Amino acid sequence: MFLRFWHLKKKIELKSEEGFSLIETIMAIAIVSISVIPLFLVLSSLVQDAAINEFGEVAAGLAEQEIEKIIAGRFDEPATAGAAAYTGTYSDYTYAFTVTDIGAGNDSALNTNCGGSTCQSIDITVTHTPTGMAATARTYKASV
Repeated sequence: MFLRFWHLKKKIELKSEEGFSLIETIMAIAIVSISVIPLFLVLSSLVQDAAINEFGEVAAGLAEQEIEKIIAGRFDEPATAGAAAYTGTYSDYTYAFTVTDIGAGNDSALNTNCGGSTCQSIDITVTHTPTGMAATARTYKASV
C-alpha cells in the first residue's frame, strides 16, 4: 500500500514540474516587450520620413504644374509676382511667385533662352504649410 501511494506522489510531483511557471512567463513577456520597443521606434521614424518625402514630391509636382501654366500662357502677358493657397485636395499647400526682370545684355545664356529680348526669371515656391517642406522651380519668359 505504501508503495502505491509513493508511486502516486511521484506522479503528482512530476506533473507539477511540467510547463512554465507564472514568473517565467512574465519574464519572457517582459523581455520580448523590451526588445520590440526599438523596432517600433525605427518603424515609426521610417513612416514619418516617407510622409515628409511624399509632401516634398507633391510640392515639386505642384511647382511644375504652375510652371506649365506660365509656359502655356500668352506670350505677351508678363508674369506677375504674388502668392496664393491651393484649395481642395492640396489645401495644405501654398505657392508664391517671384518675378525678376532681366535685361537682354546681362547674361549670354539668358539671351539665348529668350531670343535676344529681355526676360523675366520666374521662381515658384510651393510649400506644405504643416511641415514647412518646400520645392522651388524656375522658368524664364520673354518680356515684351
